[in-house]
Amino acid sequence: DWYMAEWFRINEAVVERDPSGFAPFRPKPNSEVQLLESSMRFNSLGFRGEDFAREKGERYRIVALGESTTMGATIFAGDETWPVLLERRLREALPDRDVQVVNAGVGGWNLKHNLRRLEQQIFALEPDLVLWSYCANDNHRFLHRFDPIGHMLWTDEARASLEIDSRWDQFVSRSSILSRVRVC
Repeated sequence: DWYMAEWFRINEAVVERDPSGFAPFRPKPNSEVQLLESSMRFNSLGFRGEDFAREKGERYRIVALGESTTMGATIFAGDETWPVLLERRLREALPDRDVQVVNAGVGGWNLKHNLRRLEQQIFALEPDLVLWSYCANDNHRFLHRFDPIGHMLWTDEARASLEIDSRWDQFVSRSSILSRVRVC
């Protein structure tokens, strides 16, 4: 079907296998793809958006973590992600303050992947605030799995992979906090 073919095309352009092997895939640094009328760009760190200075100076830096709802699969010209909108609103409300919102969302990742990214990449950026938008990726009723090169599995194998087979899976599937958190 066209929709799935479009997502596979996008994955080929902006997704690569995670060289560390921790996550099944990661955003490909310095990549860009057109999705319908919108362009999705990933900078040299693999974050959605333009490159930025690592040294923050006096800037108030907010890092937005999360899954696809944070990364933002925009489709129309002029569509913007919530981190972009947040930065704009903060700059309008605080014109004398240098504010930056970094979009570190990765579609398809879960809590475990984001915790690792927090430790390996985000803390080095010295954020003043980290906002985390939780999605259904950690709830086993909806969790999807990926093959070794990052393609989503839509087979009997995918359904079988949803069996709880680790302490982490047990924690996530039974956590009332993780199952009930909603974005306001």
